[in-house]
Amino acid sequence: MQFVELIAKLYAVESRARKLEMDAQQRLHQRQEHSVPVIKAIEALVLAHLHAVVPGSALGKALHYFSSQWPKLVRYVKDGRYPIDNNPCENSIHPFVVGR
Repeated sequence: MQFVELIAKLYAVESRARKLEMDAQQRLHQRQEHSVPVIKAIEALVLAHLHAVVPGSALGKALHYFSSQWPKLVRYVKDGRYPIDNNPCENSIHPFVVGR
């Protein structure tokens, strides 16, 4: 639940930037100010639980995958042009994948 709450905070920052129609530089500043502390909290939570769970369990697999992908996951806070996720791309190919 803690992870979900923290991730929701990251998306709240993005939502606020979208509502205010921020440009890339403004979005970068918002992310540095508001998202980076949340990302640090997520990283601390991952590291605190990474070796406390069985690696083969669902949570263990998720945490190990999460930690291995960490540099890719946090890249968006270093450039205001990057989106937080690739949901628009995923949604655009969804009809083709479902139709297979």
